Amino acid sequence: MFTKNSDSKNYEIAWKYNKPVSEIIAWGYLFLLTFILIFGFSRPAKEGGRGSPSTIYEYSIVLFIVGYYFFHSNKYYINLSSFLLILYALQNLYYGGRITALQELTIFFILFVHKKSKTNLKTMIPVVIFSFIIFTGVGLFRANFRLSTSTINDIFESSNNKALTLDTAYSAYYTSLTFIKTESILSLPERLRIFINWICSQLVGGSLIRESNVAQITRRYYIHYYGGVLPFFGHFFMGYIGTILISLVVAKYINDLKSFYKKSGLSKCILLYFVVTTPRWFLYSPSPLFRGAFLVFVVYYITEQFNAFFMKRQYMRMNERDKLQYAKA
Repeated sequence: MFTKNSDSKNYEIAWKYNKPVSEIIAWGYLFLLTFILIFGFSRPAKEGGRGSPSTIYEYSIVLFIVGYYFFHSNKYYINLSSFLLILYALQNLYYGGRITALQELTIFFILFVHKKSKTNLKTMIPVVIFSFIIFTGVGLFRANFRLSTSTINDIFESSNNKALTLDTAYSAYYTSLTFIKTESILSLPERLRIFINWICSQLVGGSLIRESNVAQITRRYYIHYYGGVLPFFGHFFMGYIGTILISLVVAKYINDLKSFYKKSGLSKCILLYFVVTTPRWFLYSPSPLFRGAFLVFVVYYITEQFNAFFMKRQYMRMNERDKLQYAKA
């Protein structure tokens, strides 16, 4: 994904901001990520209750990706940021969540494990089995999950009964069927209006735009537990044309991955975000494909502008100091 070949030298060329970076911004990133870790997650009052990540907690993945790109050569930042990344994932798992933790662990695997070791079938099998146990266990027991022999037996028994299917996948599929059923209730102009609302929500947020969440709208007619498989969103908005259009968007992302190492820094960050959020945009909502990419652009641009500002000030101070030393000499 990251380089034309897999050696570490080419990896460094592909995934690194090639201009001087300000340590002030690096520490600002770490402070912001720590703040979100502590205050961006709602923890239950009682032990065993399920926690709830805020929207900014879920989108903190953007900060991790852009931060890793800009400050890749700063070992202190990489170590501290990686420590925070693991804490984010563990907190989400401990309080019964999976999707956010999966995204964060995927970033860690791609940027660090995959980079430093050859990932083949032999090394991946133990990782896949362990991950399957943890994530399936959290899905079954949520915040009450504790790793033990009895829970492992329950996990494999449940998986055998469900033919290795996960509740998120078939729940999202069932929700998607309600999209199709609701199409016969709502007229095409009504669905196009919802589509326009959804587009607006990608820019300003869904909480500010009413009638923009497809799952919430269809739940008025059929009981389900939210989510939805990606192509069904397109079909709900514009029928088969919508399905084709949203498929073309995904195809564009995948095609760009083939030439990842040739892309600009911004494109690399967006493509990495596309990869790590695959479970979210495929089984929950298409928003990461659009709003998520837009947020990556905003964070990247702001970081680049602030970095240019601080580095310019730093160079100016260095020039003034050199002039003073020259004058004294």
